[in-house]
Amino acid sequence: MKTIRQTVLLGVALAPILLAQANGALAGEKPNGEAASGEKPNATTAFLGPESQWPRCGIALQDIQGLWGGTAIYLEGSGVCLIRIVHHQNEKRFTLKLSLEETTALRKACIEADLLTVQIKDRPGMMDEARPRIILRNAEGKTHELAKWVSDAIPRFDQVYKPLLALRKKTENLKPKYEGEYQRDWKPVRVPGTKTSMKGWELEEKEGKLITFYIKEPRTNVRGQAFRLGNDFFAVPKKSKVAFASRVEQPVSRTDKEAAMEEIAEPTTFGITLKKPADQVKVKVEKDTATFDVSSQSGIGSATITFTQGKWPTTVVLRLHLRGLESFSASNGKVILRGAVASHSGNPKRLYLTEDGKSESREPETEIKVLDAAGKPVKGLPGKGGCFEIRLPKALLEGEPKALELGWIDFFRG
Repeated sequence: MKTIRQTVLLGVALAPILLAQANGALAGEKPNGEAASGEKPNATTAFLGPESQWPRCGIALQDIQGLWGGTAIYLEGSGVCLIRIVHHQNEKRFTLKLSLEETTALRKACIEADLLTVQIKDRPGMMDEARPRIILRNAEGKTHELAKWVSDAIPRFDQVYKPLLALRKKTENLKPKYEGEYQRDWKPVRVPGTKTSMKGWELEEKEGKLITFYIKEPRTNVRGQAFRLGNDFFAVPKKSKVAFASRVEQPVSRTDKEAAMEEIAEPTTFGITLKKPADQVKVKVEKDTATFDVSSQSGIGSATITFTQGKWPTTVVLRLHLRGLESFSASNGKVILRGAVASHSGNPKRLYLTEDGKSESREPETEIKVLDAAGKPVKGLPGKGGCFEIRLPKALLEGEPKALELGWIDFFRG
């Protein structure tokens, strides 16, 4: 009995020591988030490698919604950081240097959340819903990407997402390196997955000059990319912007010849500026109707229609030659038309008008039509050769606006 009692007392006396040792083992991670010696590191630690390699690693956050904006952050383990802040179609870029403690804290957050093992169940996105992505790059240039819909609560994702977004505050008193029109296709020289140095933040592509063609003479011909307008062919340098100018062309009788000559003397002209050189907008003006046919290889893009001469036609029709239309907008700077056609659940449509600075929306007195290749209405989404047709409401054309800003996304990407 005495031996048993001594053993129990000894066990009680050693319990705090054993508990402390256990806690020490559980807390045996180094300050940088690595596993204690002898322990197997988690998947994210193994991916990023030892702390000595961290300056050659990086984290990126892509959280810019195609139409409304957001934030993108490119952070090197060395502390070099680029932050893009986009509001509607305007953008600011900032560069800054984080301390070793700050970058190490973000590394530790990734490891503690063990991002490489996070599993996120995919679902169809809601209209205009943002989908932030976190990208890790290790010293070997390999990447791991994780994305979620912004309205979903994913605690381990948010454990890294929130501190990355908090870096925006560091730009409040900084002068932007770039401020101007949102350049959708711009990327820093070093993006996750490349081995190119990120110094300089130079643009990958330079924008070309604006070239305007007034199609009054047949067989217009210059070198470069080939375009077709009616029976005429013309070309421009590859990276140049194109302004299409057109006029009303119809049979002229003796009684209305004078009025027609006045129309020709001051043709209705438009300038078209595209974000992506591969996209195309064709303009056709007949009587009081202007039709803009939009083609987009990538399915995501934007265009600015600038009114340069004459007067806006009474009717303006947009035809978007896309397979889907999960987000669309047209704005004159004060009034915005927004809409979408869901790619699931019976393809419901939504279209509404808002005024800048106001939260209320109203019906636009128009609709989104889905047409097949022959121009006939169809249900669901358009097939090959089909399009979405939208007649712009009068509210967008009131006051003869100088320009219309268009934006479109066929399907939200993961």
